[in-house]
Amino acid sequence: MILLFKNLIENGIKYNQSEAPVIKIQQYKHGSFICLSFTDNGIGIDKKHFSKLFKMFSR
Repeated sequence: MILLFKNLIENGIKYNQSEAPVIKIQQYKHGSFICLSFTDNGIGIDKKHFSKLFKMFSR
């Protein structure tokens, strides 16, 4: 979990072209689950790469 948080935060800063980078980490409860949400104002991910998002060993 530490590595996951670290990577999401670092990428939110690294790939941000804004003068004032913003990273929001929120949590909320959904039934018996705790959900985490990471949001930033970076450049985002092009839709053509969405199919690779959760595949191991792909960039």
